[in-house]
Amino acid sequence: MKWSPLFLALLLIAGAGCIIEPFSSPVPVPASYAPEGYKPYTAPAPTVAASQPAVTAPVAQTQPQLDDRTVEQALAATRAHVLNRFGVDNDPQLNEYLLLVGSLVTINTPRPDVEYTYVLLNTDQPVSCALWPKTVCVSRGLLRQMQDESELAGVLAREISNLISARTLKAANLPVPAAAATRHATQPAPPSVAASRIASRLTDMLAKEGLPPDLEQAADLEGAQFAAAAKYAPDGFLRLLTRRQAAKSASATQPGALWERIKTLDANVKIIAKAYPASDARLPARFEAYLKAAPVKP
Repeated sequence: MKWSPLFLALLLIAGAGCIIEPFSSPVPVPASYAPEGYKPYTAPAPTVAASQPAVTAPVAQTQPQLDDRTVEQALAATRAHVLNRFGVDNDPQLNEYLLLVGSLVTINTPRPDVEYTYVLLNTDQPVSCALWPKTVCVSRGLLRQMQDESELAGVLAREISNLISARTLKAANLPVPAAAATRHATQPAPPSVAASRIASRLTDMLAKEGLPPDLEQAADLEGAQFAAAAKYAPDGFLRLLTRRQAAKSASATQPGALWERIKTLDANVKIIAKAYPASDARLPARFEAYLKAAPVKP
């Protein structure tokens, strides 16, 4: 019988009294041991292929910045467009009344020292607007729809709020001109093409379209606060707006949408009334006296 070399080796080891354990190391290996020529592995640094261009963040597209001169020309042209479109009523009694009520409202605003200009527009259309930087316009037609002085105060307070917050400029994405540019623009140059285009858009916004809904609501709220701070009933503009919207609802295709702004203003007015409990002046007699003294235009 022939024995394989492996079998013979196992017999010799067994005879010597040795025990074989799988994967056991007969000689302990020091922790610092490393085979000759061994070098630890180092990951190569990442490289970018020359054919691949570097990725950069996209550059935001911005509109070219308008200079103060162009903005001033646009605002001057807007003023001229509005006054030419509606005309100016120089009735001394009504103009005096606008100045009186406007001055009372201004006293308790963030800019009580500003001397605003009040212009009575000679039109039966119910129009009010704020012309930057310090002009408030109210039409004769809007005055005829009012019932007391608190409603006039509410309209004036709202437009003063628009001037203080420069909402018309914000709605048109225009920068607020520097104070020096506004102060020295007594004889503005003829408007450029860009200024004329801006003026046309501003005129439509002021005379027909109005401000965006969020800015309209902000003006409603702050105007009510200004009126209440001057001791007027804070719901003056709300009552006027409600009557106007009620008349529009009869012919509107979606009358419900017309009342969203009124609902928001009504909720805010209730809060303002609690904050200004002494604010309830309406003065219907003085309002009627000033309007009756003014001659009726044909």
